[in-house]
Amino acid sequence: MKKIFFSLFLMISFASQAQKFAFFNSEKIFEKMPEYTSAQVELEKFANDWQAEIEQMQKEIVAKRLSLEAQKVLVSTTELQQKLSEIDTEESNVLARQAKVFGQNGELYKKRLELLRPVQEKIKNSAQKLAKKARISMVFDISGDLTVVYAEPDEQYNLTKPMMLDLKLISKEEVNEENEKTEEKPSENTLGNPANNPKPKE
Repeated sequence: MKKIFFSLFLMISFASQAQKFAFFNSEKIFEKMPEYTSAQVELEKFANDWQAEIEQMQKEIVAKRLSLEAQKVLVSTTELQQKLSEIDTEESNVLARQAKVFGQNGELYKKRLELLRPVQEKIKNSAQKLAKKARISMVFDISGDLTVVYAEPDEQYNLTKPMMLDLKLISKEEVNEENEKTEEKPSENTLGNPANNPKPKE
């Protein structure tokens, strides 16, 4: 919660000093990018392969424990303890491998960064290009942890569609059609003030 309030404080402080600022939603842009979908599919394959590897290691450990349990009357106490210790070590190695792959900053996390970096660079470059062209001082990505409590509902501040156009993810015709549909929708009175509602024609 403190992080959110601090982020909002920074956003408001910086925005008040800047001449112009804008925002975009990277999640909506990702949905239109084939390379993002491909990266997600490849990432899922890596995750499944690693999970299968760990599950196989766990099955082998279970099999060794069952086998040792069946043979414990045939081996000495010293040999039994030694084999149990070896199995415990293998089990610890599996847990360590699991943490190394799926833990914080693990191999899966690093692979995700590697696969998505080119996509994120495209979005970043597009945002910078449009911001410089329009002389915008700051651009926010509203899809992340930064919570926007209020944003002026004016499309001039929203770079999502212009960035999609710049990245050739949508056409101008699609934008025009979507804008026409938006204009056809009746405006909503968010404050619930009856005075702001249009009167029906007599």
